[in-house]
Amino acid sequence: MGKLIMVKIESIEYGLYPRTETARLSISKWERKALDHHSLGKLLDDEKRDLLNYFRQSGVNYYTDPLINWQDILRMVASLSLDTPFEKISRYRETNTFYRQPYIESYPVIGEIKEEDSTPDSHLPGSMYVNDNTDHYVHFLPGIESFVNMSLASPELRRERIMDSLLEIYLDLIKVNKTKRLLLFEPYPDTSIYHGYQDIFDSAQVFYIRYGITEKIFGTTQKVKPYSLIAGNEAELRVSAKHSEVPGFALIDSQNTFLEDPRKLRERAAKASSSLGIEKILVTHTEYLDFLPRIIADKKVQIIGKVGD
Repeated sequence: MGKLIMVKIESIEYGLYPRTETARLSISKWERKALDHHSLGKLLDDEKRDLLNYFRQSGVNYYTDPLINWQDILRMVASLSLDTPFEKISRYRETNTFYRQPYIESYPVIGEIKEEDSTPDSHLPGSMYVNDNTDHYVHFLPGIESFVNMSLASPELRRERIMDSLLEIYLDLIKVNKTKRLLLFEPYPDTSIYHGYQDIFDSAQVFYIRYGITEKIFGTTQKVKPYSLIAGNEAELRVSAKHSEVPGFALIDSQNTFLEDPRKLRERAAKASSSLGIEKILVTHTEYLDFLPRIIADKKVQIIGKVGD
């Protein structure tokens, strides 16, 4: 009989989170100019802080800002870095969710997010991030490949230079925000990993969620290696175990209201880990939780917290 491996299971919650009804009504009042920027920004920041407390109290090991004033996963970064940021409304993957497509007419440069300049089409008032200054907190950024692939770029611009410009912005944000842990979310990846990611992986502890993980994306010469590469299935987990320190497994369904059994999720994570000789695994959800009703998302967080040690 093979030696039994004791597996440590940790959890992470990330990305856009559903807003409360109070936040939704307040945003509607702001759009009608019945509420000022400062009041809405404070309300959204306060709701973010309440959510960070909820994530922590639910037992989640790591979590990002809930991003309730980002509108979509690209909006803040586009508002920060592009001159005329937005073009048209586009469908997000095969869902009923839409995002405002960024328009890249010149190479991105880092700017400033000003609350008084916020609009419903750009971003909402409030902080880009609210940090609870704990070891549980993780900053969030959309993957550079996905940002470019989800945008409309002027044809005279070189794609590689656009990506390199965004890399410099990301490295600046890591420095300015004193980022220790970062989650890169990559729903629209290229066929191979962008070489510049190594600079990001060297600058912070990176949790990297990338759709379609295969051995081919790493090429033959690249040595890019995040702290955690999040897999969507057992086949991807084998690749993740090879190319990250702590492989991750997306086990909780973010587009289904069915409430999973934490015990069964732990058993599945432990079994998959043991078969690969992994001593530590990170468990998370399949998409950001904004696809769900708030009451269900809150329950999913509790499940995530119970799955981790």
